[in-house]
Amino acid sequence: MTTELHFSPRAQDVDTVLADITRLSTAAEHEHRVSYYYDTAERTLQQAGYGLATCWARGRWTQTLRAADQPQPLVSESESDEIDYTHLPVQGKLGRQLADIIIKQNLERLFRVELQRSRWEAQLSEETQIAVILDRGEIKTAGRREPLCELSIELTTGSARDVYQWARNLAERYALPWASSDVMTRGHALASASPLTHHKAQPLVLGDECRAEEAFIAIGKACLDHAQCNRDAVCARQEEGVHQMRVAFRRFRSCLKTFRSVIPREASQPLVEELRWLNGFLGPARDWDVFFAESLQPILNRFPDKRGLQILRRRVEEKRAAHYQALQKCLEDPRYHRLILRGHSWLDCRAWRDGLNTEQLETLEQPAVKFAVALLKRQHRKVTQWGVQFATLSAVERHQLRIRIKELRYAAEFFASLFPGTLALDYAKTAGKLQDCLGALNDLSVSEHLLDDLQVRPKSPVRTVIESWYACKADYQEQAFGPLWEIFLNWKRPWKA
Repeated sequence: MTTELHFSPRAQDVDTVLADITRLSTAAEHEHRVSYYYDTAERTLQQAGYGLATCWARGRWTQTLRAADQPQPLVSESESDEIDYTHLPVQGKLGRQLADIIIKQNLERLFRVELQRSRWEAQLSEETQIAVILDRGEIKTAGRREPLCELSIELTTGSARDVYQWARNLAERYALPWASSDVMTRGHALASASPLTHHKAQPLVLGDECRAEEAFIAIGKACLDHAQCNRDAVCARQEEGVHQMRVAFRRFRSCLKTFRSVIPREASQPLVEELRWLNGFLGPARDWDVFFAESLQPILNRFPDKRGLQILRRRVEEKRAAHYQALQKCLEDPRYHRLILRGHSWLDCRAWRDGLNTEQLETLEQPAVKFAVALLKRQHRKVTQWGVQFATLSAVERHQLRIRIKELRYAAEFFASLFPGTLALDYAKTAGKLQDCLGALNDLSVSEHLLDDLQVRPKSPVRTVIESWYACKADYQEQAFGPLWEIFLNWKRPWKA
């Protein structure tokens, strides 16, 4: 597994960062690069997880095909900036998918990336050598352009710990934001002239030979990437961006809990403390969004002329604006950037290994599918033990049931690629419907805290209307739980395939 760190430094910090780099490095190598990226008009390649480009560098053309489920890109010599179809794979799943896309739709040039690349070789210790790459240039498409500045650090030989320690030292002195998105993603957004948008979690592909520990690292890094790729949307005050970032970090914490039997709580505690700090900004921003969109706005649509509701709306909008401003400052804080760096460092360096016993280490080395089957069976059993008692559960116990269902759903999604077809994803969707149902019941409790925050009197007409609205929703969802539960119980378990 390669160790690569990607940052998007501010333009004003680049020269000072480079001064630190050059003290340890050889003379820089410089090259001019021009790349052309191709896709269909409907962005079919991008949607299928592929990237196709030609590149001019060092006096020759190359063609590169990237696939989401392939660890390394396929690079071949090319004669020009046009796609050479004879160099595309024709065998296997990859070949069949590409042929199906290209036969049905024409490829077209979407955008151009022109940059100056500088590369240094640096010796961090006797054992550890790194390559530092700085790309500065522009992404260009018809009538639009966007500046590009990315700093990459790649481990050549030696210890990942040395690399991250050096990167953390840099991050203590300069603002070094972890890159939110890659060049291809930015180029596609620029070419489509689409507004900045949120990103959902992408399906994770774990290889057949994947070990439990490798799965843990891949899942954890995917969660961090999911969070970071929504940072720009959050800073632009997009509600769904906030939602997706919060989901990403919840999935990350669920990943930690999924592997708790072999990676104890103590190993991740410092990282979890930082996540709690971040959630102190993310949580309230999302809670106010949900309160406004799923209760206050629908009520206002029914009673648009009620003065008390209009006054409450203005106060809620003030609260939302204040929390969004606080969240934006949080994401610009160097502490946030260090959190993302710390998470990747903890995963890549496998810092948990130092405190594990022999049995735990052996479990981490077992096939990921064996670990997943045992885990899903255990979590499913716990959910069913609680779910069959739903009618008698208290509000607190129903909330605990929701958490267990959420953890089961996330685990099924994490390990879905290890099971045949879409069995695990379909199973996760049925669990997700139960989670959503119980989430609506939990919203009543959250709304009470928010109304208290606004100092809305307990028996005021406005509060009575809102609490009645939530009570009706809770009653509806409570009745809906039974049929959804029966579907879940009768759904095929992926581990029984």
